[in-house]
Amino acid sequence: MLENREIHGIEVKSAGTHAINGISPLPKVVEICKQHGIDISSHSSLPLAEEMVKDSDILLVMEKEQLQTVAKKFPEAKEKVKMLSSL
Repeated sequence: MLENREIHGIEVKSAGTHAINGISPLPKVVEICKQHGIDISSHSSLPLAEEMVKDSDILLVMEKEQLQTVAKKFPEAKEKVKMLSSL
């Protein structure tokens, strides 16, 4: 999406607060994304790690529980964590 808008120099990563490493998305999720022109068939889950938090400028979460989990697990990143809905 960033490329389509000619926005460069931004790296986007996905990780979960309770993710297990290497799990593929559910077939229904792959299909829904495909309907929106997004191919996630090769995606696999990745747990949020300290290095990823340290290297990020912003951490976007979708739920308040995720915000609280990240802030508790990585207190040094508390100011970087934002709700996606707040943007």
